[in-house]
Amino acid sequence: MKLSVCLITYNHEAYVRTALESVLDQEVDFPLEIVVADDASVDGTVSIIEEYRAKHPDLINPVGDGTHRGVTGNFAKGLRACQGEYIALLEGDDYWTDSEKLSSQVAFLDRHPECALSFHPVTAVDDGGRPLSYNPFPTFHRTFFELKDLLTAGSFVPTGSIVLRNGLFEPLPQWFFDVPIADFPLNVLMARHGRIARMGKSMGAWRLHGGGSFSSRTNADRCGEVVRMYDYIDGELGHAYSRLITGVKSYWQAVESVRVGDEAAGRKFARRRVATWPPNAQWAKACVMATSPALYRAVARRFAELT
Repeated sequence: MKLSVCLITYNHEAYVRTALESVLDQEVDFPLEIVVADDASVDGTVSIIEEYRAKHPDLINPVGDGTHRGVTGNFAKGLRACQGEYIALLEGDDYWTDSEKLSSQVAFLDRHPECALSFHPVTAVDDGGRPLSYNPFPTFHRTFFELKDLLTAGSFVPTGSIVLRNGLFEPLPQWFFDVPIADFPLNVLMARHGRIARMGKSMGAWRLHGGGSFSSRTNADRCGEVVRMYDYIDGELGHAYSRLITGVKSYWQAVESVRVGDEAAGRKFARRRVATWPPNAQWAKACVMATSPALYRAVARRFAELT
């Protein structure tokens, strides 16, 4: 098996048809499978998956068993079931927009064995699939990235854009199952074994809506979980990047402190991030918080209104 598509679903009744059709539209000259890991959806997602499995029994392999495992547990179940040399990731509310996406990424990884995974830009869309002016993923004008880049810039790799090399490490560390974020920790683990490559054009759509398992949490909860995730990653990497990770955690703590009006704490945490190089967009935001939390709050509020 050359490639496995790992499709992760949970209550994606309104979106999963589009996701599946975007996979079926792929033009490839190699064998592939579609592994669908559903996390015990309580809407019509499972029925839709079964409908497609009946039409494509040799292609679609549902591995959900009715047990709700949570984001990382379900994600891991899907990964374990994938038999391909490469694994393409897709969440059930996102979809691909280029029929040559898989073939181009597989060809690239075949040519670049030093790369652990490849990704590409995506277009942010609303609940109905209409393009948004807002896109949370930064624009880069380079092709290759290392582990340090990932730790510095944060989650710049859209989940639905990833094609990774299967079998570079196993098993997943136990802490992976104790965090509600699956994609960024996986990318960190992959980056320990090879470079991260960025393809040039957008080949997918990232749907921004309020029904995501992580986005639906409170701001304070999201901040706490991100900080806890970085603590786990710090230990996993043998504390070789502790200074950098402390700076990134401080940025998240600064954002939350400023949001709730604790400007003294916001300035303190922001200064820690400013002291951690290299500078990037996150570092620039920390500079604003360190000098004028009120200005940062006003800009962030205005930006939220525009999006």
